[in-house]
Amino acid sequence: DGITKVTTPTLSGNAITSGGQVQILDGSTPLGTVTATGNSWSFTPSTGLSLSDGVHTITARDVSENKTSSALSLTVDTVANAPVISAPAANTKVAPVVAGTGAEAGATITLTATAADGSSSQSFTTLANASGAWSVDTGVTAGSNTALVANKVYAFRATQTDAAGNTSAASAAQSVNYDTVVAVPTVNTVPASSASTLTLTGTGEVGAVVRVYD
Repeated sequence: DGITKVTTPTLSGNAITSGGQVQILDGSTPLGTVTATGNSWSFTPSTGLSLSDGVHTITARDVSENKTSSALSLTVDTVANAPVISAPAANTKVAPVVAGTGAEAGATITLTATAADGSSSQSFTTLANASGAWSVDTGVTAGSNTALVANKVYAFRATQTDAAGNTSAASAAQSVNYDTVVAVPTVNTVPASSASTLTLTGTGEVGAVVRVYD
């Protein structure tokens, strides 16, 4: 039993009759007939008889003996859809755990993290579960995965490679600011004034809340 992305797979087996005729069937549909070489035969469906996506029941019939083999269950799978990344927090002070859905059971997920400043790009791999869900802890170094460097903005994209060998297009990108350091704000010099209220200005991180104390 097996799975393939090839729609015209080469099938082979052993015949009862040496040099005899062997008919290959998909369920009750004949795919073709070949002549065995000795007791061995090999058959590749023509393009016009290519197998559609789905499960096929392949059998071989020795024509002279009129005996049929046990069935081979063959799954043809030519498509892998892009997985979906569940929206992670846009800002985090710990390495993000990026999770998603939409994969085929057991598919290999490749998650790519590309730094917004162009300084780095790295990939993580994991397996989807039976429901097609998956997750990657980008803070863990294990196997081929190396923990992300902090204090960068990353764009995450995911692809899947299924059991048949199909690789999907990449998912929509999700942007995450992985920030572990708070920059010290600055206060601009205030001109001398006799006013009882002053307007203070300065600099800080984009979007940060700045509290002013006396």
